[in-house]
Amino acid sequence: MSIRETLTADDWVAAASRIVARDGLERLAVEPLAAEMGTTKGSFYWHFSNRAALIDAVLELWEREATRQVMSVLEARPEQDRLPALVRVMFTQPDWELLEWRILSTIDHPQVGPVVGRVEEARIAYVVGLLRDRGMTAVRAEARARLLYAAYLGHLRMATQGEGGLSEEARAAFVAEIGALACSDNL
Repeated sequence: MSIRETLTADDWVAAASRIVARDGLERLAVEPLAAEMGTTKGSFYWHFSNRAALIDAVLELWEREATRQVMSVLEARPEQDRLPALVRVMFTQPDWELLEWRILSTIDHPQVGPVVGRVEEARIAYVVGLLRDRGMTAVRAEARARLLYAAYLGHLRMATQGEGGLSEEARAAFVAEIGALACSDNL
């Protein structure tokens, strides 16, 4: 069986995502990635025309699984459960935290910036919609959504930079407080 039959483009994207999460986008290179996967760069070029195409695929995976897929799952829930469920997802998904932080940290990269902008716009708009569905005014919903997203970004930075090491009990309390903030009409 040849390498191109055993490795798929998805395998390369998954491996590249792990590299980006671990080392950052700037450290993603075809030859070291191929070596880590136990193959040659020829296998890479069977699936991708260049490194930029792989970066696009990593960004697409991140956008799909960390944003669009989350929204899709939430939409299957009853309306009143969506916002609390979203808060739990935002603050309790450590398997995506490193990749998310690395991507957000490279916003100045010409391929990354537009995707991050699109993702942040979609995320904030989704939260605005959830808050509007709960009866909040448009202006207040926009402010609350941005506040929640800012809290998420702060949490993400702390969690990935070794400053947010919360116990399970403390994390649960934090998520409960953020959830109460998100759903409160009193702020």
